[in-house]
Amino acid sequence: MEKGEVKSPIGPPALTAPPRAHTIGQTRQGVEEPMQFSAREYYGLRAMTEWARRYGEGPVSVAEVATAEGLPVPYLEQIIPSLRESGLLLSTRGAHGGYALSRPPHQVSVADVIRALEGDVVSLRCADADVACARLEQCAARTVWEQVNALVVDALERTTLADLARGGG
Repeated sequence: MEKGEVKSPIGPPALTAPPRAHTIGQTRQGVEEPMQFSAREYYGLRAMTEWARRYGEGPVSVAEVATAEGLPVPYLEQIIPSLRESGLLLSTRGAHGGYALSRPPHQVSVADVIRALEGDVVSLRCADADVACARLEQCAARTVWEQVNALVVDALERTTLADLARGGG
């Protein structure tokens, strides 16, 4: 077990602190950071994959999903409202309550989940039209970053929760 991890009874180790999100081209103390997904995206996608595995079984509690995925319940409780508001999860109250996917797993893309949690699918700083760049006119690399961005978005759009639930992407 590595530093910063907590042993989980089921599934992979849970992180003590969610991973930080950065995008290509974003700097921290002058050092470029690699593209990473946010903790909301990472944990949310894992939770949604578990709900996909249990699709058709009725509502599944947050605690059951958290246990199966080795995720912190309080963190899942913070991201569930975004998933509900986006129409990806349905909630049921009561003794046998919980959450369930609103549509079959093959109809929910990874991009749908990421949009629900963060708004944008992915943002490569050099490919972002909203980012002001003094080198835009003479930048030879921008085209390749735009292509990379398009490929990443396409892969996220084509990959469904059913693919992840089967163990493939």
